[in-house]
Amino acid sequence: KSEEVVSLDLKPDANGYLDLPEGFSYKVISKSGQKMSDGLLVPGRPDGMGAFLDDAGRTVIICNHENSPTTLEHSPFGPSNELLSGVDLDKLFDSGSGINPGLGGTTTLIYDEEKGTVVGQYLSLAGTYRNCAGGVSPWGSWITCEEDVTKADGKQILEDHGYVFEVPRCIRPALKQSGQGVYWSNDTRIISSISDTGTAVPTVAVSSLSLRI
Repeated sequence: KSEEVVSLDLKPDANGYLDLPEGFSYKVISKSGQKMSDGLLVPGRPDGMGAFLDDAGRTVIICNHENSPTTLEHSPFGPSNELLSGVDLDKLFDSGSGINPGLGGTTTLIYDEEKGTVVGQYLSLAGTYRNCAGGVSPWGSWITCEEDVTKADGKQILEDHGYVFEVPRCIRPALKQSGQGVYWSNDTRIISSISDTGTAVPTVAVSSLSLRI
């Protein structure tokens, strides 16, 4: 009995996003520059990300954004950081004195797969530099790494950079996270240090280590 062979040849996408075989489709659920639930903009330069389920069974996507302070076209605060005036600067890891804020960090998007709709999207880590690599922790949070080792100057750079941060899957918008260690390459590294509260931080399995405390 012969069976029909379905072609998997890619068909050009008229929008220029993603070529797919006939019968396949995609849906854009988030785009850089769109307004989010918290009133800020979806940052540009998305990078590493992880997917989770929340208590309601919805999909939670936490996404890194590899932005430097000077990449204003990708800023969650607008192309001139004009939305920064409505943000509590204490909630940013490095506010840059309100002049040179870190524009990296993470966004959290909540998606209802049954309805095919975005429930909400917001900045979940703010004020960091060039969040590139990351990984899902064994206990169900997102680990995000700064690909930058800029030192504080006490003026417009208020914190040392190069830290690993943990973002809970259900964190509320733009809460300041405490750095847990410094890494020197593009991979998720061991996080094994003492947090600001004096609590031991759990360890992430790793193949190699470059860590400064």
